[in-house]
Amino acid sequence: MTKFYVVHTDQNGERHQIGDAFEAATAEHALDTILIGADEADDGRYEVFVAKELP
Repeated sequence: MTKFYVVHTDQNGERHQIGDAFEAATAEHALDTILIGADEADDGRYEVFVAKELP
């Protein structure tokens, strides 16, 4: 699996990473995991990025 991290932009335009990078099957699964864990709906201000593995 790939590691992803999730970022949310708040109403002030500031971006915040939600937790550490974690493994998920897809970017959509990563976002769903965060939303379910926080009992939140997708407000359209979440972004999911692939975590870069360091050599």
